Amino acid sequence: GHTIKAHSAVFLMLGSANRDPQQYPEADTFDLNHGYKNTLEFGRGHHSCFGKNLVRYQIIEAVRVILSQCPELTLAQQSFQWEKRLAHRWLTACGVTT
Repeated sequence: GHTIKAHSAVFLMLGSANRDPQQYPEADTFDLNHGYKNTLEFGRGHHSCFGKNLVRYQIIEAVRVILSQCPELTLAQQSFQWEKRLAHRWLTACGVTT
């Protein structure tokens, strides 16, 4: 729905990856058991992140250790704070309750 003038620079971004409400109805909800398939956080095919499995295992182990040390820990509702970046958004704060 937008006209782009000839010889204009165009910057393509993935800032909306995994945010399509038809595919991911609760995209803003942190849920390790969401069950979404075909997410784009580590790319696909030839553009797949080489270290994605290591990162996934590190995250799983970190969450496991935190929860084993603090089993009463829960996420505070509506506590996420995001920093907007040019092509992505970064989680900068996440509140918890005990």
